[in-house]
Amino acid sequence: MDAAKPGKLGNRALSVFQWLIPLLLCLVPARAGLDFGWHPDEWFHTQRVINALNGESFGGTDLHTDIPYGSYIYPGVPHILSLIPVLPHMVNEWAKASTGIGVGMENSKSFVEAKVDYLVARRFIFIFVAALSVPWVYFQVRAMGRSGWEAMLAGLVLALSWEYGYHCRWVAPDCIMAQFVALALVGCLRFYSERARTLPLYLAAAAAGLATGSKYPGGLALLPVLIVVFQTRAGLSWAEILTRYLKVGAVFVVTYLLTTPGTVMTPGAFIRDVRCVTGVYSAGWFGYTVKTCGEHLEKMLAYFTTASFSHYFPLAIILFAVAVYGAVILCRESPRVAVLFLCVPVIYVAYFSLQRAMIVRNLMVILPFVAVLIARGVASLHERVYRLPFRIAVVLTVAAMLTVNLSWILYAANCVRHRRDIERFGTEMQKYVENHPKRHFLVSNRVFQVFESRGHCPLNISRTDTSTFDEMIFFASELQYPNLLAWPVNRPGRIKEVFGPWEKNYNYYQWPSDDAIMVVTKERASRFPFDIVGECRR
Repeated sequence: MDAAKPGKLGNRALSVFQWLIPLLLCLVPARAGLDFGWHPDEWFHTQRVINALNGESFGGTDLHTDIPYGSYIYPGVPHILSLIPVLPHMVNEWAKASTGIGVGMENSKSFVEAKVDYLVARRFIFIFVAALSVPWVYFQVRAMGRSGWEAMLAGLVLALSWEYGYHCRWVAPDCIMAQFVALALVGCLRFYSERARTLPLYLAAAAAGLATGSKYPGGLALLPVLIVVFQTRAGLSWAEILTRYLKVGAVFVVTYLLTTPGTVMTPGAFIRDVRCVTGVYSAGWFGYTVKTCGEHLEKMLAYFTTASFSHYFPLAIILFAVAVYGAVILCRESPRVAVLFLCVPVIYVAYFSLQRAMIVRNLMVILPFVAVLIARGVASLHERVYRLPFRIAVVLTVAAMLTVNLSWILYAANCVRHRRDIERFGTEMQKYVENHPKRHFLVSNRVFQVFESRGHCPLNISRTDTSTFDEMIFFASELQYPNLLAWPVNRPGRIKEVFGPWEKNYNYYQWPSDDAIMVVTKERASRFPFDIVGECRR
């Protein structure tokens, strides 16, 4: 027994290493890019906190008189997370003998309204909670009976997804929901493999309730919980099965209501706000509007295949192809586990394909599932290749791809840290032009001024030649921001290059942030819904 203890401790240490390293690789770059500027959802969550400090009900009243909704466009978990940075400030004020509760509230409101320190602290909390998806995918793979190294690979794939990483920084519910859905799957898979212990089942139900309390579509996480109860019904009477379903449902409902009590306390406001949100998705939302079913599915597939797991198009396609292979392997190895695991992403994608607004942050919940499938595909390839040189080649290829992803994430985070350094981004643009002497560039007035200020105007740039140019270069503030509502998104490759703060994927989001220099090809420019070439010459 004494000899076995060091072995157990070693295995536990290895297990911690295998999930902790991917978690740190997710957290550190995200933390480095924390001060990324402005996000359109943050004002809403900030006002919610101020309402709470004013003593208003959880549902609150309308945040502004000119918008038709109140506090229930999102459920309660994001609100609870937004309150956490205020709590130490409030406790500190209350601890002072001369400070009453009312004064503490006023000082706390001042802390929130001052914005900078509060926003940074709140963003870090959202990053940390969202990043927990990384260890959850590790434990999902382990619960499937796979090796720790395969589980670590799943965590690394997700941690080194730039798309998931920059979404983690946002004060938005999507990655929060994603990690609770991933946690619910951990509980379901553990219960499926152990069966004798029901604790993982009820923890899965609670996680599903928290997923719903993060964003309403997270309620779909209850489906695998219900499925696993049915799959493990052997040896139980119908009364016992029904009792288990009732307990699971009770845990789910109670957990959700603890996060969003206004669902039953102020049902009128709740229904009004939920209708408002569903109306946006069913009617469309400016440049994010798509056609239902075919076009929406096509654009979601394009995002998964070309962007979700690598900034670089070829790597993204390869990784998604491996995920498809991994899904096939999973279905062949264990159809019951495949049903349990794949029901959420399949139904979720099918549901959103029926909507007319496509905002890719809604797809973050799918990425942990795909990361597990990529790991399964790589592990299967490694197992099926018998010759050692080929096995080594598989490992080195995957390692190289992950290293490329990491290098991009670090570069993007560094750009965000220097988001107002136009001099740096101007230098990068100039190198790009000089490295492509055979291309002709149509440049905006402001871009031309950048070249003039450097005392060197390459011969392959022009402000007036609108017929023979190959690519056009402009500042986002010149063309994108003035045409914000008409600016097209959800078009991979629409923006060929960006020299600026990479705090988001500019092909999928349109809101204004710190200025950036953009490059668009002539062919792509012709597809804009407005005269982008004419705008560039003004």
